[in-house]
Amino acid sequence: MLRNWEIIKKWWWLIIIFSAITAIITYFLIQKLPPSYATKTKIFISTTSNQAIANIYDAPYADRAIKTVLSLIYNQPLIEELAQNNNMTSEQMKKAIRAENLPGTQIIEITVTSHNPNQIMTIANTLPVVLDSFLLEVQKGTDSKNIIKTSVAEQATTTKQVSLSHLEIAFLVFLASLFLSYFIIWLIDYFDKTIKDKNDLKKLHIKHLGNFGLFKGVNQDLKAILDKQNSLAAETIREVRANIEYLKEKDKLATIAITSANSREGKSLFTASLALMLGESGKKVVVIDGDLRSPSAHKLLKINNEQGLSDYLKDKERIEKIIKKTVFDNLWLIPAGRIVPNASELLSAPKIEKLKKWLSKHVDYIIFDTPPIGIISDSAAIARSSDGAIVIAERGRTSFTDIINVKSSLANIGANILGVVLTKVPAQHKKYYY
Repeated sequence: MLRNWEIIKKWWWLIIIFSAITAIITYFLIQKLPPSYATKTKIFISTTSNQAIANIYDAPYADRAIKTVLSLIYNQPLIEELAQNNNMTSEQMKKAIRAENLPGTQIIEITVTSHNPNQIMTIANTLPVVLDSFLLEVQKGTDSKNIIKTSVAEQATTTKQVSLSHLEIAFLVFLASLFLSYFIIWLIDYFDKTIKDKNDLKKLHIKHLGNFGLFKGVNQDLKAILDKQNSLAAETIREVRANIEYLKEKDKLATIAITSANSREGKSLFTASLALMLGESGKKVVVIDGDLRSPSAHKLLKINNEQGLSDYLKDKERIEKIIKKTVFDNLWLIPAGRIVPNASELLSAPKIEKLKKWLSKHVDYIIFDTPPIGIISDSAAIARSSDGAIVIAERGRTSFTDIINVKSSLANIGANILGVVLTKVPAQHKKYYY
């Protein structure tokens, strides 16, 4: 039920627009469709003695007499005569006439329906006369006392529109479109096996650390995170920061590995943003770009990548040479350095532990931006030796299977999974109040 309400909240505008457009198009398309009208006449079945059939004959005879009259109404010669007199085809006339016996009576009610109200009045009042003439014709040579005849019990005097008006049809189409469009969206959502919210993560028994949306002005400029105009973007990161700080106090968290299932899920942007916010709170933070194959942290933090982690691991640089101060308070970066072919081997080297030990004496947090563990295994060694690992999942793209595989991979190497951060989550509110 909650999921259904979330679908309505998210897509209500599309459902309304689709339904309104469908109703408007329908309204104009049916303008040439004429309305249908109907009128009724009633005929009474009797004998030449004008006595009720049931009083003179037995019930089976009365039933046969009524059925005889009903069958004659749809008799082809009678239909053809009526059709010819009213400029209609025999098929049109058959469809226009409906006759039925009123239960418990000797009265047959005839309903005539057509798009021409004057025409149906003529047909309804002509039909009993033609019918009586046909009855006399088919009963020639029978006992004069047993001749069945008809008389008009109630003449057709008025017509009424029986079809819906154009506006009513358009409104019904609008309502039907509401249900249809919702059902289509629900069906798409039902078969969509991607992660949407914390409820999906709950099903996988993995903690939701928070959301990280991609907001206007933030994606290209990290400084916009602290801009008051982007307070919502900053608040989403502060929510995650609060969870991280709680875990630090609880589990002595100092070294964090951030990974993902796939590439381009916002991992590096989130890593830099989280580090920036931790630094804003007065904590000293160093970000280590552990993606030696496709580094990007140096671009976000605007640091050159000439000397970095790979150079240190290959014994080409000392620790002090690869640590670079960013323009942000309390934030340093160790860029990836030169791209190397044996990244997995280097990241498993003992020098990583030496680096972490040295850094832990000078900063409060060491945050590794690692490659997607769902694609390559470079991040496995770092995740295993870190105090905890955060998994980045892109809302609407990362699948349940992706998260299950990442969770399994981290569990197999003994990594401490802190939880999942959902990225590219649309803003729910335009403003935040502090």
